[in-house]
Amino acid sequence: AVAAILWRRRRRSRGDGVKLIYVAGPYRGATIHATKANIRRAELVAEDVVRAGHYPIVPHLCTQFMDGLAPDAQFLAGALEALRRCDEVWLVDGWEGSSGTLAEITEAQSRRIPVR
Repeated sequence: AVAAILWRRRRRSRGDGVKLIYVAGPYRGATIHATKANIRRAELVAEDVVRAGHYPIVPHLCTQFMDGLAPDAQFLAGALEALRRCDEVWLVDGWEGSSGTLAEITEAQSRRIPVR
């Protein structure tokens, strides 16, 4: 369902509907428990997105525990494509140490997508 929404959405909204909010933050942890904790933190931000009246796009949930199925570059490329179709990026606490999140912030800024 999320893929269908993103596929049809070629341009970001112009304020005439629900905003798509990309949730960015660390995914991988040193242990499976740390990875689960990162996913849970992303879920909590997604809940805030919904409470604010928007729709969350959370890559953590789309590909959770698929490590090794494809190269990391493929997952990041897909996440960046989803980000490009969103209206804003909301950050998960602890994002500062995540190279993937830093790449997502750089992409958002290059496209003038607000990051908070």
